Amino acid sequence: MMSHEIRTPISGILSLLELMEPHAQKPELRQIHHNLSQSRLNLLNIVNDVLDFSKIEAGKLNINPNRHVLSDQIHALVQPHSIHANQKEISFTLWLIQPLPTTYRLTIFVSRKYLTTY
Repeated sequence: MMSHEIRTPISGILSLLELMEPHAQKPELRQIHHNLSQSRLNLLNIVNDVLDFSKIEAGKLNINPNRHVLSDQIHALVQPHSIHANQKEISFTLWLIQPLPTTYRLTIFVSRKYLTTY
């Protein structure tokens, strides 16, 4: 019951973002829409993790790692910080030290959490 109470407002936000997408014509609005979409995915993953805690305790949680491109994930995580820095007229540069693995296998949320934390 609790999962529906939490997921329903998030589903409403998801639907509104989908409806809004064709109307985001200006580059700035497209970027804001993109950032909101990324944030809603992160929020949904956090809620799902919290709700899945009971599955972990019961030993019924299935984890399905997928293949991801590391540089794509890093750029997606850095983009909101870059926008905030530009708004404050602060120079922001991302340097990726080579060699990085091209792809890796993790769940997307775990990989983002790991990349953000470390």
